[in-house]
Amino acid sequence: MPDESVSTSRPRVRRHSWLRVLIPVFLILAWVVGAGLGGPLFGKVSEVSSNDQTTYLPESADATQVQKLLGDFKDSDAIPAIAVFVGDGTLSAEQLSTIDEAITAASKIDGIADEVSPGIASKDERAVQAFIPISSDAELGDTVTALGDELRQAAPDGVTVYITGPAGFSADLLAASPESTGSYWESRCSRCSSS
Repeated sequence: MPDESVSTSRPRVRRHSWLRVLIPVFLILAWVVGAGLGGPLFGKVSEVSSNDQTTYLPESADATQVQKLLGDFKDSDAIPAIAVFVGDGTLSAEQLSTIDEAITAASKIDGIADEVSPGIASKDERAVQAFIPISSDAELGDTVTALGDELRQAAPDGVTVYITGPAGFSADLLAASPESTGSYWESRCSRCSSS
């Protein structure tokens, strides 16, 4: 009897071993054939689908109306710089006038786009901000440095000038690149010793 049990189990093992090879081969071939036939159609999915979430909203929804109007505000590739003038106290009418003149004069700097905003005073009149677009083809770091130098020189006594916004932030990142890290931090750190 032991001989019969051995002989019946061997063919079963061989059938299972062939199935273990044939099933993965069949699945791989089916996957390759499916990808070959369906692959060219994957590019056409964009014709029938949309990632714009406002397409699922009614026309009267606020998000839909904002999305339609958003294109009207993107007419320029300029990088915005925000000039912030901060006074030691409340800014006088003479200081506000001097700041407005400095902002107007800033439009003559190379790399500054034409549409410089007027100065916008804070409610407590201790600060003024202005939006100054920098041309996208200008050398950002040099233009921001020139803008900051010009505004600081023209600012009245008791007023500190900061250049911030996307242009100021990007210029700081450019200045902090590995090639110029030492000079960048030395120029901005009052506690750094020059050794």
